[in-house]
Amino acid sequence: MRFSRKTLFYIIGILTAGLSVVKEAFGLEVDFKAVGAGLVSMITYLQFQAKVDLKKLQENSDKLKDKKFWLALIAPMLVAITEASGIVLPTAEIIAVMTLLLTLLFGRKLANGD
Repeated sequence: MRFSRKTLFYIIGILTAGLSVVKEAFGLEVDFKAVGAGLVSMITYLQFQAKVDLKKLQENSDKLKDKKFWLALIAPMLVAITEASGIVLPTAEIIAVMTLLLTLLFGRKLANGD
């Protein structure tokens, strides 16, 4: 059974409305309107943009080998992890952890300065 996009949106709208009534009747905390909006966004993305994004990822796969890309990816993640966990690391330790992670990713190339 295959549904059109319009039919899927109707089904999600009906479910969202019904579940919102259930939420109010039982005092639930979940926001079904947000869940419905998220589902609509995902369906729209998958139908229209996902193929284009996959093609762009394949065309630019050489960026996955770029040290600057990984540094830009790991640095904010490391900061977020340390802040979320409440761990306060001095700058020297952050640099050491990042160097270790990048060395693990790229092997001896980074250690030799290539």
